[in-house]
Amino acid sequence: RVQMPPSSTVRKLKMYRVPMNAETIPDADSVTVAASAFVDIESEGGSVVGPIDEGVFEVTVTSVNADFIGAEDLYECETSNGGCGGGDPIQALCDEREGAAPTCTCRADNGYDPVPGVVPVGTECELKPKHYDTHVKDSYFRLTHGDRLDY
Repeated sequence: RVQMPPSSTVRKLKMYRVPMNAETIPDADSVTVAASAFVDIESEGGSVVGPIDEGVFEVTVTSVNADFIGAEDLYECETSNGGCGGGDPIQALCDEREGAAPTCTCRADNGYDPVPGVVPVGTECELKPKHYDTHVKDSYFRLTHGDRLDY
């Protein structure tokens, strides 16, 4: 069993094996690690179950002749909408991706398009020019209700 620190809110744990013959063995001071040396234990018949209790995971491996590294994914979309739409969920949707940055999509349903030339796409969105002249858009604003209106 793997016990995470008490303050941890890990929801999913990935375990990797670093073979004993790997050219680059990671250490706490490594900034860049030879990711090709890591082998997902699930690809070799191992498993990670949990959390079975707060911060507790059950890990099964097929071989113990290696070092093991545990990693959790960050849930970027839970903080400032993952940077999508400048952090505004009205402007953009944030889609979590395991082991990678989230995918941002400007919300066309709310009238937003990606700002041209901004990478990654969807991190900045702008209001579509529907009923105004795009050359003087500084004088326009969009007002939307955040609450349901019951009349």
